[in-house]
Amino acid sequence: PMYRLRKPDKWNAYTEQLWLSRSLRKIAKDLGINLKTAFKWRHRLLKNPCQNKPSELMGIIEADETFINESFKGRKVMPREPRRRGGGNPPKVPVLIALDRNGSVTHYVLKRNTREELSCALAPLLSPDSVLCTDGNLSYQSIVKSLDIKVEHKRIVALDGNRVLEGVYHIQTLNNFIMRWKSWLKRFHGVGTEYLDHYLAWFRFMEEKQKDDARCWLREAI
Repeated sequence: PMYRLRKPDKWNAYTEQLWLSRSLRKIAKDLGINLKTAFKWRHRLLKNPCQNKPSELMGIIEADETFINESFKGRKVMPREPRRRGGGNPPKVPVLIALDRNGSVTHYVLKRNTREELSCALAPLLSPDSVLCTDGNLSYQSIVKSLDIKVEHKRIVALDGNRVLEGVYHIQTLNNFIMRWKSWLKRFHGVGTEYLDHYLAWFRFMEEKQKDDARCWLREAI
């Protein structure tokens, strides 16, 4: 990812700013670099976290979709007519997030929230004899039934406030992850849908490396 990038003397300082989730304008000002350079470095450094996703989840697995407003932030040419500020209901981009209790987390930005798309993203991740915990979405039930491997499915339909089945099966770990991610995302005042995958990978990477330091960005990139 760092191939042919200049100013290597500023890379460590840049990764520290990335670890602090600073805005591009603040980074460019503090490091004395061009705004376009700050943008290019950010998404170069996020390449590896985007590509390094778990290929399999094991044990108790939690999965659910969340939705983010569609955005063309940063685009020079808009593919649609601009909306008035505060007007209308913007289309939502579906994002599948799945994790297991071992700490592995993965995500997929979907084009549409359909059973077919959910199946293409989720089915390859499920391991034999695992237990999939989801909300009441019947699409997950169909996905599990179509598998060639044995996977137990627990639908968490919150009746009478009961969100935990048999004392262990729930999606609260996942809901907490989504809540933390969306709270962190607010500092950017909207993220272009084109780069939404990068911002999920960014947050996931920092959560995984929280006991490490900023230099882990460069170790992963180089």
